[in-house]
Amino acid sequence: MFCVNSHGFCIFRHYYMNHYYQILGLEPGADKDAIKKAYRRLAMKYHPDVNPGAEARDKFLEVLEAYEYLMGIREYQKKKFSEEDLRKAAEVMVEWARQQAKAKYRERVYKLRKEREKEQARQYTQAIYLLIGLVVMYFTLSWGWGWYKDLMIDNAPVYTTATVVGVGQNRVLYQFEVNDEVREERDYVSRDGFTMLTDEGLPLEIGDEFELIYQEGNPDFHRLNYRKMSAETFNRYMLSVSNALQQWLREEGTDISPEVLKLRADCLTLLIFQEYEFNGLSMVLHRDSFFLENLGHNSLRWYLMSHSDTFQGLIKQCRGEAD
Repeated sequence: MFCVNSHGFCIFRHYYMNHYYQILGLEPGADKDAIKKAYRRLAMKYHPDVNPGAEARDKFLEVLEAYEYLMGIREYQKKKFSEEDLRKAAEVMVEWARQQAKAKYRERVYKLRKEREKEQARQYTQAIYLLIGLVVMYFTLSWGWGWYKDLMIDNAPVYTTATVVGVGQNRVLYQFEVNDEVREERDYVSRDGFTMLTDEGLPLEIGDEFELIYQEGNPDFHRLNYRKMSAETFNRYMLSVSNALQQWLREEGTDISPEVLKLRADCLTLLIFQEYEFNGLSMVLHRDSFFLENLGHNSLRWYLMSHSDTFQGLIKQCRGEAD
């Protein structure tokens, strides 16, 4: 230690510095941060407001004296600490305790927020897994039920005709007769805008008739066959497609008489059905549909079909230009 006073005083001062470090429980030469922490810890333990009693008070005064000396607040001196000194020490202790409480509170809030975020993430993950499980279970059960129903129907099939009596949002109501009793059931279908569609994408209307197959003795097991329909329903579809093709040919700039235009559209309708079956008819009827509204039959797929070599060959046939 550097000392400008007499050698005896330096020894005396060095002794008391080590003594003060020992009071605070520190190694000689500890820095000021360590001195502050030690003082606050011991002040909280021995301050008269916390630990009443003569021994605790004396110990607190020793701690205060050591702290002020090592921090350079006062030089060594034998003196009694006044009540003002105790008050100032108490203020320091209270402020330190307040800062510690704030720090612990912030730490606790941070931990709670992290735990809450972790719990929310866990719940979201569980919800996603549950949703995926329910979707998989739904499709598995639907497939299993459909397979079982078809098995029961095909074991003892009875064929009859179902008539559409109502068309609603994504559903169609139909009636069929079993043993002189008229049953009414419903089937869930896809749609394009406000138009309800068969499995092949053809528009459904009241009065349409389709084949229905049910299990003998148990008509609850039944299914509609939209590919087999009455002549009236089939003719309605063919007429709708022919009208749509006439409009399309006019839009393409075909300059022929209305009579020839109709003949060419009727010819093309028949050839489309022979080549593409019901899927081709639906493609014509939904040639203006947006692909996100109708994934199976839309303007994009119509464009690809109508510009294919096969389709262009059908047009040539109807023009009488085939090889």
